[in-house]
Amino acid sequence: MANPPNWWAVLIWVLIITILSLKPSTGGGGLFPHADKVGHFGVYAIFSILLYSKLNSLFPLQKATIITLAVCIIYGILMEVLQATLTTTRHFDTTDMLANTVGAIIGVIIIYFFNSKFYQSWI
Repeated sequence: MANPPNWWAVLIWVLIITILSLKPSTGGGGLFPHADKVGHFGVYAIFSILLYSKLNSLFPLQKATIITLAVCIIYGILMEVLQATLTTTRHFDTTDMLANTVGAIIGVIIIYFFNSKFYQSWI
């Protein structure tokens, strides 16, 4: 990748995830059923894209992928545990963890695609 994001972009995104995960819940249902799961998916897809882009400039492809997925998945689990233990308006939700994990995986797949020779041949 030509210009990987700096660590500040990754750290700011982690801060955003933390604030959104631990702020008091308003109890709103969202725009449509399971809208919060789409939010989890998107936030963790962006997290994995930022983190992978940075790590891929430091490590080989496979190692960057493993570290990215491990960090994103563990952080998603940590946020769920902290919601259950530090807040009174949020709770531990395995479907949120699933949405986080799938988002992280899709984020890495998106980066793979945009770095692929197939995509490069189209532009």
